[in-house]
Amino acid sequence: MDTDCITCYKIEVVLTVLMGIDFVVINLAAILVATSYDNSQPVIKWGGLIVAVVSVVSTLTGG
Repeated sequence: MDTDCITCYKIEVVLTVLMGIDFVVINLAAILVATSYDNSQPVIKWGGLIVAVVSVVSTLTGG
């Protein structure tokens, strides 16, 4: 196998793992919003939404 092919393969594996982590964070954020948004207390309702949005944005921007 060529060294360039091995390097490309390693990069592809790393990107696949990172994209998997992104999807996990996005799914967890969606679950957080779904479970907290119907709450009658505004702090829990909007706090869950804010935490979810910040988590997704920071994950997608690499923070």
